[in-house]
Amino acid sequence: MATVRDDGAFGEFVAGQLAGLPGVRAVTLGGSRAAGTSRPDSDWDFAVYYRGAFSPDSLRALGWPGTVFEIGGWGGGVFNGGAWLHVDGRKVDVHYRDLDDVEHHLAEARTGRFGIERLLFYLAGVPTYVVVAEIALNQVLHGDLPRPAYPDALRAAAPPRWWGDAQATLRYARDGRITAGARGRPLACRMLGQDVRVTTDAAGLNGAEPQAVLSPLTGAAIFLVVVVKPGSDNADTVRGLCGDLAGLIRAVGFRGTEDYLTCVAGLSATAWDRLAGETRPAGLHPFVEFRSAGRVAPATAGDLLFHIRAARMDLCFELATQIMARLEDAVTVADEVHGFRYFEHRDLLGFVDGTENPAGQLAYDSVIIGDEDPAFAGGSYVLVQKYLHDMDAWNALTTEQQENVIGRSKLADIEQDDSVKLTSAHNALTTITENGQEIKIVRDNMPFGHVGTDEYGTYFIGYARSPATIELMLQNMFIGRPEGNYDRLLDVSTAVTGGLFFVPSVPLLEGLAGDDSDGEADAPADTPSMAGPARDGSLNIGSLRGASHDE
Repeated sequence: MATVRDDGAFGEFVAGQLAGLPGVRAVTLGGSRAAGTSRPDSDWDFAVYYRGAFSPDSLRALGWPGTVFEIGGWGGGVFNGGAWLHVDGRKVDVHYRDLDDVEHHLAEARTGRFGIERLLFYLAGVPTYVVVAEIALNQVLHGDLPRPAYPDALRAAAPPRWWGDAQATLRYARDGRITAGARGRPLACRMLGQDVRVTTDAAGLNGAEPQAVLSPLTGAAIFLVVVVKPGSDNADTVRGLCGDLAGLIRAVGFRGTEDYLTCVAGLSATAWDRLAGETRPAGLHPFVEFRSAGRVAPATAGDLLFHIRAARMDLCFELATQIMARLEDAVTVADEVHGFRYFEHRDLLGFVDGTENPAGQLAYDSVIIGDEDPAFAGGSYVLVQKYLHDMDAWNALTTEQQENVIGRSKLADIEQDDSVKLTSAHNALTTITENGQEIKIVRDNMPFGHVGTDEYGTYFIGYARSPATIELMLQNMFIGRPEGNYDRLLDVSTAVTGGLFFVPSVPLLEGLAGDDSDGEADAPADTPSMAGPARDGSLNIGSLRGASHDE
């Protein structure tokens, strides 16, 4: 008759038996039992951490019924085998963990390096850092194991790689490699908080695959803004690049497969009229300037924006070089900024940037156009500004004064309570609500600087489903809410550029290569891409949100 043990006693019993096996240094409990989310019928997941040799025969000798696999029996790599057993009427899984391998993968993770291994049932593969996550989260029942924190280098390197793999797979499918039998089936990519769903048909995707606007934060970026020169040949050169950009990204990215780079391409209103013609996206218009009491959000020249991101600057630089080589003499560079990730994702003012970015489905709904503008579904809007900081003036403020300007604590990055936060705080004026609900955008700001010329700044880049959200933020910052209650950050920060761009979906961007429309009349030789009229009052912008993707 089987011994009846409660859950606590059962866990201790199994762990004690496993700990006594030759070579075993530690035993952990994982899965739902360790997380506190188990049901009465949930499996028990144990891992045995051994040093040197481990014999599965010693596990078989315990006499528990079930299947005991050899070392490497689950395909090798980090999942190097285990057992499926029944103990006291409960289902028990045992995983083999070689401590030498675990310590190696921990050291790699701390430098941002990892591999992705193929494993049955895991369609995206298994990252080698999974064994690091296990020792960080699982319950150690016997022995001693390190308890690592999430490595900063891994936090920067892993999301771009997963996202790059997902994009490459979706692009491969869209290029016609989905069979007709896949018609109408949902194709999903869900990784690291990203959830992007599209539907396939006989020809591939439905034409609404977004560009990489939701790529997670990276360690390096280049912001490249160019103006297209007059002439139909120059317009054709730019269209050709739009059709080939994905191929350039793949070619350059192959040189650093663990540091996947992305590039988002956006077109200004003038460039859209000239290169695509006919109907503009509903929210696309020249950048709106704001002026008040010496504070200026200027509009500056720019037809195309290339937002290039990767874990390493060399990849960004190489892709920018290839883009400019393709464009040849068809464009002039209006602005080029090389951004870097500063300590703890902080800007040069010392505050964490991007804290309030949405994630997952909320991020997608916040930045990707849906049925409200169906011809441009899958697209987005991006607004960019380059800010220069007077660091001497900023550093002359006390930490408390700086925190009051931003609306957050500097060290802990905690938002101030509304009872003490100033109405002129940066995060108060840039919080936009409609019908009681906050309207989110996705920021990917980057510090930049040149110590030799005493230039220190932040490159603001915000993605949104409607540009009206960011325009209202700028109105609040520069004009004030109410008027005169402006963002005191502008006392030490000066905006020197400004541009609004439409980011078409991947198929729409590539389709420009086959568009022979020519709007040269919209771009005379003596008229660079500039702004609409300056604003000093209400935007009259209507709804900020757009229709729901679920409507």
